[in-house]
Amino acid sequence: MLEPHRRFILVAREKDLSKSEQKLVDKLRRINEPIHTAMLLVEYFHKALDKKTIKGFERR
Repeated sequence: MLEPHRRFILVAREKDLSKSEQKLVDKLRRINEPIHTAMLLVEYFHKALDKKTIKGFERR
């Protein structure tokens, strides 16, 4: 489990991160990739479903 004070490294410039911090950020990116992809898919489908016409939906 991550310690609360470690979350600051996600907003730090990558060049300023230590090797252990960079490894942690890389691990978090890998772990969260499926979640990010799912969120993008949900957003895509919401935009498609918001279309007023069938043609608009098909185009989206």
